Amino acid sequence: MKKELGRLAKRSQRLTIKGLGGFLPTPLSQRSTQMAAAVGMFLLLSSTGNLAFMTVGILLTAAVLFSEMMLALVSSVESLSKHSTMSLSYVLLLGVGLGAVYANRDGELPAVVWLAMALFGASGWFITAQSAFLKVRPIKAANLKNLPSARPRPADSAKLLLRSQWAAFAVVGVLLCTMSSSVVAWVALVASSVVALMSAGKMATSWRWAESVRWRTVRELRALKPVAMMPYGGSAAFHIPMWEEYVAELGVPYFIETLKESTVDKLAELSNAPIVCPADMTEKEINDVIPDSVTIAFYVHNAAENKGFLKNRKITSVWVHHGDGDKLASYRAKSAEYDYLFVAGQGAIDRYANHGVNIPREKFRIIGRPQTEAIEVSDTLLRDIENPTVLYAPTWHGKKPIENYSSLEYGHEIIKSLLDRGAAIIFRPHPASKSSKKYRELIKDIQTFLDKDAARTGRHHIWGSAAEDLMSVADVANASDAMVSDVSGIVTDYMQSKKPYAMVTLQFGEEDFKQDFPTSRASYVITSEEGSLQRAVDQMFGPDPLSTARLEAREYYLGGFEGHQSAERFIAESQRLIRGDR
Repeated sequence: MKKELGRLAKRSQRLTIKGLGGFLPTPLSQRSTQMAAAVGMFLLLSSTGNLAFMTVGILLTAAVLFSEMMLALVSSVESLSKHSTMSLSYVLLLGVGLGAVYANRDGELPAVVWLAMALFGASGWFITAQSAFLKVRPIKAANLKNLPSARPRPADSAKLLLRSQWAAFAVVGVLLCTMSSSVVAWVALVASSVVALMSAGKMATSWRWAESVRWRTVRELRALKPVAMMPYGGSAAFHIPMWEEYVAELGVPYFIETLKESTVDKLAELSNAPIVCPADMTEKEINDVIPDSVTIAFYVHNAAENKGFLKNRKITSVWVHHGDGDKLASYRAKSAEYDYLFVAGQGAIDRYANHGVNIPREKFRIIGRPQTEAIEVSDTLLRDIENPTVLYAPTWHGKKPIENYSSLEYGHEIIKSLLDRGAAIIFRPHPASKSSKKYRELIKDIQTFLDKDAARTGRHHIWGSAAEDLMSVADVANASDAMVSDVSGIVTDYMQSKKPYAMVTLQFGEEDFKQDFPTSRASYVITSEEGSLQRAVDQMFGPDPLSTARLEAREYYLGGFEGHQSAERFIAESQRLIRGDR
């Protein structure tokens, strides 16, 4: 039965469209149902007892009423919104038409009837508004003031309300056209009031939900009038704190927009800045969240998802790099898509060029590494320190085997060699290393080994949360006298200290490694070759012949900035871009 009614409704709608709008050009022909209602209502309103006009008006109106009523009864809300040509204004128009029929018949209590028809029209608006409110896409947010708690999403009752409205409409319409008793007028008012109250209540509930999950968030964010933002397409969250304190020093309002809901809570633990996450990763949704006041965006993670942000050409994009090293992330071709690249030193500019990534020189700004401002400098030879401490900071395994530069698989041997020379160890693996079960187990094995050694010898090793969470890069650099790492951004940061460091490679020979990874040229290289580990450690703990090379590398990769100079350069360059200077 339902299918037959649906086919009948669609057939009547097609006939109406063909008869009244088939001769019209698109898109007018697509709205011929509305035109039928409009013509019908005009004839009803303009006729004053003229039977011919009344008849045509009633027939046209009935065709629309029947077609749309059938669709409302047999269709889902989604299908109705997609296929129905009825609009809110014509629901109200139909009510006016029915009122006109009654008025033309000199009925009683016309004011009551007009009020009833107005309520019918209003209920149509309420019903459609409810569905529109429930289509609002929630925005997850944190650290924004005055945000209400997110309400549970109410059920969409538009279909039930539409059925109720059309049923009441049909009953009242028949009564108005056949009776003139004042009872009919009051019946119309009661029926329309019930439908309007039900619809208004559902609309209000939907509005409060939409307000709690999106609209209030957008308003509060716009009220801040942020000038800067930090887009984030990653999932680890630790990239943001590397630069946020310097963005905060700009003295302008800013916020963080992350593209993954899972990172909102992570970031909220690390930052007090407003954080928002759009409903999806489409370009439109990403940019709908961004207030018009934003003029500059600082990118700390070169995620593929950044493209949604970068298409907004009203905002100056700045790639600040979350670290400076010889990995692919430091010279990706897509870095050319940013308006400006803030780099630590000339080494970063040359790195792009050496890998065939052609970026105009005027896009680069050498600012040093603000994160190194707290790193203390030392020229003391390691052999002159009675109880030295060595930082072991291996990188992670990468997303692909070819990008796996981690030395964790060799970590036990490295640490044993350092312990044999009486060193205490600070063990700080890359945060992303724990994303793999294999590397989590390697980390656990090394931590257990250090724990046993500390219990046996009394040496003060630092590992786990104490080294990874409670200490910054500057803290572990200052607490150590030398470092062993691999292909990692921490190598460049450690250069600021002037202290010796070694780099490990399990994939290359020493000469090839120095050729392909230039930061290693001032390091003691450890390979998988027999005896390489001992030779490198002997040199590092001995005469330290690479001290001069490290000073040159420090200037080349870090720009020669001391103390707060790098942060000051970052602020100056950023403010220049905010002012519109290029």
